[in-house]
Amino acid sequence: MLSTGDRGLALRWQAGLVDAGVEGIVAKDLHSPYRAGPSSAWVKVRTHDTQDALLLGVTGSPDRPEALLVRLPDGRQETTAPRLDATGARHVSDLLTDRLRPLGTKDSSRTHWLETPLPIEVTVGTGRHGSVRFVRVRGQD
Repeated sequence: MLSTGDRGLALRWQAGLVDAGVEGIVAKDLHSPYRAGPSSAWVKVRTHDTQDALLLGVTGSPDRPEALLVRLPDGRQETTAPRLDATGARHVSDLLTDRLRPLGTKDSSRTHWLETPLPIEVTVGTGRHGSVRFVRVRGQD
């Protein structure tokens, strides 16, 4: 097990371990013993980079979207997780006006597709939980 008190070295180790599928490092107080369960003395620092993606649709109500359906640069289609927070949902909802396709007979009332995809920015986690998280809509800074 690697350990250091040098923040810069720890970050270099973390960057070097991404290709091996290591999802992050643990930062802790040097004098803190391990205790099962959540702890403010032990913090997991996950590795992730932002990526451009395309917003294809939303789940839930268009007025309060729960998650986004996105296409990643490698062509995969994923659903963002966890559920959008109130700020992100409001921001996306404001952009959906006049952009949604009419519901078809085979469409779920919980899935709403855009007529034209919108560019967004996401993070894709590393490791076994490679969840996709919404960051922001591109060009809306």
